[in-house]
Amino acid sequence: MKKLFKKYPEGTLIVLAVIFSAFIFYYFIGGMIVAARGIDNVFTVNKNATENMTFNLSGAAKLDLRGLAQ
Repeated sequence: MKKLFKKYPEGTLIVLAVIFSAFIFYYFIGGMIVAARGIDNVFTVNKNATENMTFNLSGAAKLDLRGLAQ
């Protein structure tokens, strides 16, 4: 390795820079794909799931939050 670097210092640095740039580019694109999927999951509505759209008034009355607001 030392002989290779001493014989071709610029070429070795160029190859290492290209490999490192490809590595960084790969992880950047992978991160963008994961972020895009995460954002897509936030806005996707699951129409098969049933949701309870009522408010539990009896449970809220049991909380006794009168001392919080002053």
